[in-house]
Amino acid sequence: METVNILLFDIDGVIIDPRSYREAARSTLNLLLRTMAVADCDRLLPTGEEMSFFEANGIHDVWDVTNIVFCQFLSASCVVGARADLTKPDFKAFVERMDVQGKLLHPPSVALALLSDDLRRQLGEANAQRWIAMMAECLNGSRSVYKSYVTRLFQDFLLGAEVFQSTYDLASDCGGVSILETEDRTLLSDASVAKLKSLQGLSDWKIAIYTARPSWPPAFTGQSHIGYSPEAEMALDIAAISGFPLIGMGTMDWLAKNYDQPPEDLVKPHKTQAFAALLGAINGSLDQAVLEQAYNLGKLDQGSLDRTILGPFKQSHLNINVFEDTISGIMPMCAVADKLRTQGYSVTLNCLGIATDTAKCQALSKFASKVYPVVNEALDFVTQQNTPVQPHSTAL
Repeated sequence: METVNILLFDIDGVIIDPRSYREAARSTLNLLLRTMAVADCDRLLPTGEEMSFFEANGIHDVWDVTNIVFCQFLSASCVVGARADLTKPDFKAFVERMDVQGKLLHPPSVALALLSDDLRRQLGEANAQRWIAMMAECLNGSRSVYKSYVTRLFQDFLLGAEVFQSTYDLASDCGGVSILETEDRTLLSDASVAKLKSLQGLSDWKIAIYTARPSWPPAFTGQSHIGYSPEAEMALDIAAISGFPLIGMGTMDWLAKNYDQPPEDLVKPHKTQAFAALLGAINGSLDQAVLEQAYNLGKLDQGSLDRTILGPFKQSHLNINVFEDTISGIMPMCAVADKLRTQGYSVTLNCLGIATDTAKCQALSKFASKVYPVVNEALDFVTQQNTPVQPHSTAL
């Protein structure tokens, strides 16, 4: 039986060190705290370890994290009254109360429910309503620049004034340069980039990028890029692997609009994006059929795999390798592999964790076959275990 090796890579923490996201979160929260007349803001901001704790516990979207943290500050300020008296929230304790790890829950909705209940107990229903409404505006719209001012500021800092204005058709409030371009660094070695390029186009190796990063809509749609931030594309340029199929947030946002669904119900940790990544890798590109098949299999949980582009591979062994720094991309791929097996496909799923942070390593170790400190070691392991046919040079 022929083996087809499938490599699915997350971006942040795997192929890119996303320093820009944490810096943008700090800049956003610092500015908002200053507008609240809070002195010495830095003492209140979450540390790198605390940000990693959010991610390790299933709250991996930095827009969600930034809005949740700001609403914790907002909730605390309306209780203590004097902003100068604000103390640093216990971020880890709140994350543990949220308890979203491994569950198909939208973290901002969980945070809003908890913070609202806390305020009702502390202030009473009538006094709490105004503050709850302010938090709801942030948390219900955390995935949209047009709904959450926190997210709008974050993107302004991240992209810089010029790209922000062209991306969203909004005026920049920050007027700075792109933190993303100045701070992000590739984690792929030159040897790994060369290896991936040599595998591209081979019949027994399929590669795709599978990320919750904002991205442009699929190229086949011809859709305007207004409102779609090219962060995933910028990351692939930095890593020098821009020629592989990309299944980013823009892809799922386009699909969600097609079916009148919230995009957060399709993106990982949900199965739809996992199916889109697998099908996109097999196909070698994204087209409408791939995404419609992913929606039917993932969101609707219906349809025969034999009638998708996977059908011709039923007589092959599918060796699926997922490179992730959180469990949000691993869990849905586990569900995808189970569905393949129930319909008679031969599948091996190899989940490779990429992390050095203790909390992330502990979370990943429950699902990953092994946790590696860098993606290059994981890629070496996979390619050594599955010796490719003689590679040929394929330009990206």
